[in-house]
Amino acid sequence: AYSELASTRLYPLELVAGWTRFFRDQLPHTHGYIVAAASFNLRKFFCVDLLTGELRVGPVAMARRGRPSLPETTLAAVPRESAQQHETTPALRCQLVKWLWQLSDRLTNGMYSFEKLIPMQPASIGVSLFPRTGSRASEA
Repeated sequence: AYSELASTRLYPLELVAGWTRFFRDQLPHTHGYIVAAASFNLRKFFCVDLLTGELRVGPVAMARRGRPSLPETTLAAVPRESAQQHETTPALRCQLVKWLWQLSDRLTNGMYSFEKLIPMQPASIGVSLFPRTGSRASEA
């Protein structure tokens, strides 16, 4: 069993602007990024590089000295091979769009499902990212 819930939601534009300002005040080298989604406690967040379209997820580590930069404390959310697969389609150059497209495809095909994220709490229904079908179902 898992002891931590990492529920993430996409932000409306007002929150994108507010959290982006916050991140820019706290971290160096964030001028080209916007915060697009996060968990309620910021244990997980997604940022989009507006220059490249790259989607990053974090935090995964803190820098050892000084103020950490966003690229140092996050990982690419879309694997390089997957990101390059659809680069000829302008809309899919933005990895956030690619990530959302992949999520909707996996929901439609039954790989992911809507279910209670916290047992015995019916109000906790959300998208479970544990594979229900396919070759990765046995890994969860």
